[in-house]
Amino acid sequence: MSNQSIEECGGPFRFKFLEYLFMQNLHLYTALEVDELAWPDDSASCNLDSPASKFMVDFRQIKPIVYDATTSADELKSFMLHSHIQPISVLDSQSHFAGIVSLGELSDQALIRKQAEGFFRKEIKVSDVMIRRRDLPAFDAEEIQRATIGDVVSAIKKSGCRFALVLDRQTHQIQGIFSADELSERLQRPIEIRDESSFYRVFAPVSPYSQRIR
Repeated sequence: MSNQSIEECGGPFRFKFLEYLFMQNLHLYTALEVDELAWPDDSASCNLDSPASKFMVDFRQIKPIVYDATTSADELKSFMLHSHIQPISVLDSQSHFAGIVSLGELSDQALIRKQAEGFFRKEIKVSDVMIRRRDLPAFDAEEIQRATIGDVVSAIKKSGCRFALVLDRQTHQIQGIFSADELSERLQRPIEIRDESSFYRVFAPVSPYSQRIR
């Protein structure tokens, strides 16, 4: 078809024809000879002097998974075990950030302690076990841009909490979060945290990711 003919067609047909004209013919192959997944290889570049922002879970790029505070603790635990996603952000009845919950807060021991306080197991809600917003330490987003991950690890170890938020203090938004468990895995070193009741020690978990970068 000549350029003149294309011009004469106009309308939707013209755009369909141009789309067809510049479409690439992609080839499809079988995956019979492929048996391994690619993993990020950042073991050489991950150390305590690395930029802190490189380790932050940035909610502006990764949409946070959220649950309502009234959700059953057992229901959320089941989701987390099957999805391997944690921590989970918890929202109150007005959809405002209320806290953080991980499998640590939903462990059998934690739920048994709640039962000892008088709760029936099926009545325990996420709001009963979550780390409340007021108990979560937080970094200033601007300071994180200038900090190393070593600075973050040092502060988290002193805070007594396994998680730390990153706040934009001008917009009053939570930009992201640091997790001691994830930092331990990526840095391949234990992170010792003193909590209110005992000495909590995070060891680098054995996972396909950590095995690949050793």
